[in-house]
Parts: sequence; structure tokens; C-alpha cells
Amino acid sequence: MDGGFDKSRTISDYAVFLQAMLPGFKGFYCHDRRGNKFFERPSTDDIEFTVEYDDALKAVLAEPERAAEYGYVEMGSAGACIVPFVGDEDSVLGAFSVLVGDEAPRGYTEIADLIEPVVRSLQRELNLRYRLMSAYKKLNIRSAEENLLHQVEKLVHLRRTSDDTLTHILLLCRKFLDVHGVALMVPDKHIRIFEGDAPTPVETRLLLSELAEQNTSTSGYYAPDDVMNIKETDLLAVPIRQDRKEPIGILILSGWGNSGFSSRRRRRIGRYIAAHIEDVIARDYDALTGLMSWSLFEQNLVSICSGSEDEPARNDENVVLFFDIDRLHVLNDTLGPEKGDEALAAFAGLMRERLGKQIATRVSGDRFAALLVGTDMASARIKAEEILQAFGEMEFTNGEKKTRASVSIGIGPVTGEPSTASAALASAQVACKAAKDRGRGRVESYQLDDKSIIQRMDDIQLVGDIRSAIENGRLSLFCQPIVPLCATNEIKYFEVLVRLIDSAGRHVMPAGFFSSAERYQLMEELDRWVVRETLSLLAQNRERLADVPLRIAINLSGQSLGSERFLPFVQGEIEKYRVPPEMLCFEITETVAIANLQRAQNFMHVLKKLGCFFSLDDFGTGLSSFAYLKLFPVNTLKIDGSFVRDIASNVVSQSVVAAISEVARVMELDTVAEYVQGEDALELLRDLGVTYGQGFLLGEPEPMQAALGSLFTPGLASSVHA
Repeated sequence: MDGGFDKSRTISDYAVFLQAMLPGFKGFYCHDRRGNKFFERPSTDDIEFTVEYDDALKAVLAEPERAAEYGYVEMGSAGACIVPFVGDEDSVLGAFSVLVGDEAPRGYTEIADLIEPVVRSLQRELNLRYRLMSAYKKLNIRSAEENLLHQVEKLVHLRRTSDDTLTHILLLCRKFLDVHGVALMVPDKHIRIFEGDAPTPVETRLLLSELAEQNTSTSGYYAPDDVMNIKETDLLAVPIRQDRKEPIGILILSGWGNSGFSSRRRRRIGRYIAAHIEDVIARDYDALTGLMSWSLFEQNLVSICSGSEDEPARNDENVVLFFDIDRLHVLNDTLGPEKGDEALAAFAGLMRERLGKQIATRVSGDRFAALLVGTDMASARIKAEEILQAFGEMEFTNGEKKTRASVSIGIGPVTGEPSTASAALASAQVACKAAKDRGRGRVESYQLDDKSIIQRMDDIQLVGDIRSAIENGRLSLFCQPIVPLCATNEIKYFEVLVRLIDSAGRHVMPAGFFSSAERYQLMEELDRWVVRETLSLLAQNRERLADVPLRIAINLSGQSLGSERFLPFVQGEIEKYRVPPEMLCFEITETVAIANLQRAQNFMHVLKKLGCFFSLDDFGTGLSSFAYLKLFPVNTLKIDGSFVRDIASNVVSQSVVAAISEVARVMELDTVAEYVQGEDALELLRDLGVTYGQGFLLGEPEPMQAALGSLFTPGLASSVHA
């Protein structure tokens, strides 16, 4: 039954009609276009179909216009008249065979003329039924195709893991396309999915090789119609590609059977499904290196290390590796960024080659990670050393220029059941940082008794606290007075300090968290918070501070000074809070200014035009400190505390401070001596002409709101200079 049409019943009714009107009727048979019999209504069992009958049937099907010549065969006591069944547009759909006995006329023309009205009516009805069936079949095929494409589209956007998504896509193909088997193989991604009566992995790999060889153009790109449609095995093979380059995998749909999908429709569906598979792979795998994405790596790592009831986790045998390509920017600058990409891709290939089926990812930029399941630290180190050596032997060239690269590798154990990949990688990341510090191009293992590694581990654990403090306002502004050392200077000068408030509500000094913030690139966020909160506090007290000669010093880190986004941020905040620029002084250390020379100069010149002041901090520690003065438009030199602590007893310190003070006087710059600890030092600094002093002797840090309040509270203003 197709589309509500019972073909056998319809033909049977006409057979009864023929039997009633045709003398000597002995049987009625129907054959399809291939000669196969699909209906029969014999009246006797004594009829034997001969070779001559088969030959006549083939001739009529091949040349229906010559049916009168070939279409009659004598078979003993019966005669067979074979009439072609012609469909629309004169297409041959099959043949009728009417068998008659001695009572009936003999010969094709006599019988054909006699039954012509019945045959014509039957042909007309069968043609109509055939068109209805074809339309019904096409409707079913189109519906199946649309349902498949809709379900695949919906599935892809559910953001499941790639393995789960790809498996469901293949199951949907089996359901809606009515194919016997489906297979998907992408060797580099370790994707091997076989469902139903699919080709074997070996056959699939051979088809992938054959597919990669066909339709290759000279440009290295593949023709858009490089689908293999192998009719002999009823198999469709579609390439899975990346960036329209050579196939990285293959999708196979086999055993279409009687699905009714045309060859062109099969190709279209195959390419559509392949495109979605490519999207899933692109989402979950890095385009440059082919390694799994960070999110997929994290899912796999957490799942593996957490285990299940059937397969408990072997945490004591799981090890993580963290890789950081050394000085990749040098290779980019020397050979060009495309060679840098080549180095990253080569390193990823090396990881796949040496680590086998272990999962690996490109964390970001030039950093990679891998999980080694069932591996101890010693075995992991052997693998790491092999990768280190092999990568170091690679040579990258561009014309006559040649260079090599190296990698720093950290190894760490996975303890417990980590909730995130970042937590699992912490120990290996710390060890990798240690490898960087100790010369690069080496392997370091996480050791609990290594002081450097312990410090870095503490830093990593602090990162979360610092981020939380910034996001949740668990930071506090303090400030310490910078006191004029001559009575004629009336300016009120403070340095802004920041404190982190821990979970117990205690204030953590900068020394307790700056190391972590600097190491893990959080200083710009901290500096932004300090600038914003300082300006906000000054804006709140704008009217009461209007007549107070005030200067507020804000320290800036190298990360902020090196960021192209930080200067626009500061300009925007000054404009937003309408704080007089001359009230602000930005402190930049000598080493930071030199390390970011161009950005530092631009930063200073832009804000200097607005009216801001600048102080060069830790001055005197560099060998060329005085030479740098002509490079930076500073107003103040802050003498490094190492020369101030022992100035009362150390002649060398006295000489350095005296030299700095004299140069500053000639250049009309102010000087600040920090860490002033005794009256003897204070008197000596005054004698040497130092402009300002800072230290516990002159004033301890206090909350900034309280310090500002003291400036306009009667009886408290004088205490600042005590």
C-alpha cells in the first residue's frame, strides 16, 4: 500500500474483466520494467514459460514500438500476447502478458485489438495511480529531508559535547534517511563513530584516502562536488573539511535500499550534514592546531578525573602538563606571524604524535595543556623531555632567515576531584612559571618543598580572592601623608594605598597580594579600581576641598602603562568626576617607565597637558637614572627608600641623596624621601634640601575618607604635619 493505492487489487479487477470478455482466457501477468513478475492470475497450472517468452518480453521492454513484431509467443496449447505498459512521456513502466487458449484468436494484432479498450483503461488508471504514488513518495522524501535538517539544526544549537552531538546527528540520519549504516571518522580529532551496518574502520580509512586524492585542484582546494556516490554498494561518502582545505575526515551513509532519495538529493543532504559536522568540530576544536577547545578539554578533564560508578577515577595516576612556547613574539618579528602560526601548529602536531590518545588543548595564544591518564610523574617527565627535545630541533625558515623555538614545560599531579580544569592545571602552571624563571626551554616538576613553587601556588590561590574583591568591593583606600620639609610649602600631599579585605574582614597589605596580581595580569584591573574610587571620593568632597591646596599621588603598574586602553580610561574618569587635574599626581617607577618607554612618554605628555603631575618612583636604583630625566616630563623624584633608611649612618647614601637633591634643584623638580624613620634622618634630609618626606615618623596610613576629612575639620588639619 503506497499513498492509499492497492496495486494488486486494482489489476485483479481488470484481470476479471479480461477473463469475462476474452474467449479462451487462460491467464494475466504483469512485469515491471526489469522483467520481474509482480502480478499473476493463471486459470490453469499446465502453462510453462519458455526461453522464447523471456526473449520476447525483453524485446518488448527494450523496443515497445515494435511490440507487434516481437510481442506474440506460442507456448504449446497457449499463446502469449505481450503488450507494453507505457507511462507519461512514452516511458516504459512494464508489460502486460495475456495468455489465451484454442478458443481465442491467435496473433498479437488480433488479441491486442480485442483487449485494447481494457488495456487503455488500465494504463490510464495505473498512470494516474503511479503519478499519485510518485507525488506521495516525493512528499514523504521531502518531509523526511526537512525533518532531518530541522532536527540537526536544533541539535547543533543545544551546545552539547561534540561526541554527543555528532552521535545524535548520525542517529538522526539513520532515522530519517532510512539508511542501514552511518560512519564518521576524523583521525586527528580522535572521532570514530560507527552505527548500524556501516563500513569497517579499515574500509572507512581507505575511502578517506581515496576521497583526499580525487578532485584536487592545483590551488590545493577541493572542488565543491567531491562527494563519492558509489552505486554498486549503495554508499555515499562526503568529506569533512577544515577551512576548505584537504579533507580531515569522512562521513559515510550506506545502504540506502528503497529509500527513494535521488542521487542529487543524497548529495545535497550529505553536504548539508557534513557542513554541520564541520561547524561542531570548529566549535569544539581549535582551527589552527586541531586540538580540542578549552571548554571541551575542561569537560573531558573533569569527567575523567571525577570518574563514575563503573570506572572510578585514578587520581593518583593522573598528571597534567602545561606548555608555554618561549618568546614566540621574537619568531613572529623575525620571520613573520604566519611562521609563528606554523610553529604553533607544528607543536600541536608534536603533542598529538607523542601523547597519543591523551586529551590536549590550546589554552590560549602560545600556551597548551594536556592530561595524562594513568601516568605517574616520572613517566610524564620522560614524555615532556621528548617533546622539549623534538620541538627544539625544529627549524623555521622564511627565505634566508632561520630560527628555532623552545618551550617551557610544567608537570603537576591531579589531586582530588577538580571542579574545573584551571584548578587541575594549577600545579603544572606553577611549575611551568618556574621553568620560565629558571632559564626557559626546560621541564620543571611540581615539588612541595620548592619555595619558588610554593610562592607561585599561593599566588594562584590568591587570584580568585583578588578578582572577587574587585568585583564585590572588598577593597579599601588608604592614604599616607607626604609632608613638606620646609615651612613655606603649604601643599597637602598624600599617596593613595590600597588594602584587600579578606573573608574575616581583615585588611591585607599590598605585599600580601600584589605578587599574585602582577603575575596573573590583574594589576590593570586593580589600578582602574583605585583611580575610579579615588576620583569618586574627591568628587564627593569637591566643594569642601575647593580652597585646599591638595595633591593626591596614585601609583601605576607596568601592566596599566603598557595597556593602550588605560590612558583613555583615565581621561574619561577625570572628565566624568570633574576632578581638577592639578590635584592628581601619578607615580611611575623608574624601571616600569623604561620598560614601556614610548607608552610612558605618551601617557605623561597627554595627561601633563591636562594639568596632572608625575613622580618618578624608586629613583636612584638604576645605573642611568639621571640620563632618563630628559626623557620623561616629571615634576617629582621619589628617592628610593634604600638610600633613606640608613642615611644618618651611611656616607654613600648621604652622597646619593645629596646628588639627587642637587640635580632636582637645578631642574626645578621636587624630591620626596620615603621610609623616613628617625629624627636624625629627618634633619639631614632637610639640610640636603629634600622637599618632602614620607614615613611612619611623619604619618601612618589611614582610611582616605578620614584623611580628607581632617583637611577641613577644625583642629585636625595641623595633625597631618605632626
